[in-house]
Amino acid sequence: MAITDVDPLVFVSYRRSDAAGHARALYRDLCRRFDKDRIFFDRESLEAGSVFPERLREGIQSCRVFLALIGPDWLDARSADGGRRLDREDDVVRQELATALDLGKAIIPVTFDDTPVPPASDLPPPLRALVDHDVLM
Repeated sequence: MAITDVDPLVFVSYRRSDAAGHARALYRDLCRRFDKDRIFFDRESLEAGSVFPERLREGIQSCRVFLALIGPDWLDARSADGGRRLDREDDVVRQELATALDLGKAIIPVTFDDTPVPPASDLPPPLRALVDHDVLM
């Protein structure tokens, strides 16, 4: 399924290693409330062969609400070299959130498993404004 002529209402951002099950459950719940074409949920919203970063950017640009799912390992997920993924400019989750912040999207941090939104001091500079957005627990 590709992005249609109808703009997505909601973009769901999550780290698979941290929140895949929660994200899938949230997607199913959102599909009960909205047409599934109105929800941008990575693999459900992308056609095989799509240029992944380009399609993500289009989904973020056209959404009204950006949901940032934050679980226990979101902040400290590590790349193969042992570095924190959020500190890498090529981290997809970082790119998604930075794009949404830059575009002034309505961002709702969605936390689960008793995970707080990290303090700004723990976030890379482009993501620090996340803490200014009200959280959904």
